[in-house]
Amino acid sequence: MPADEFFHRADADVGDAGDCVCAVRFPVWPHRRVGTGFHEVSARQSDFRLRGGRGQVAIDEDGRCLDVTLGLAVSATAR
Repeated sequence: MPADEFFHRADADVGDAGDCVCAVRFPVWPHRRVGTGFHEVSARQSDFRLRGGRGQVAIDEDGRCLDVTLGLAVSATAR
């Protein structure tokens, strides 16, 4: 099941009680130079995330961007 069908909203999924995720697959980029970053903001340390962001970028030997992906997260209570 693709992730966009699995997640109902940021804090809930479509699974039933007793369901179990058996596998997760992430595509691996073929690029040689890949960097990633992740950051989240919460009201208190170890509290639920209010906002979050992540990114991944691939560059060539000359520093030109070959591929990029970004993700943003907003908690249901922070909207």
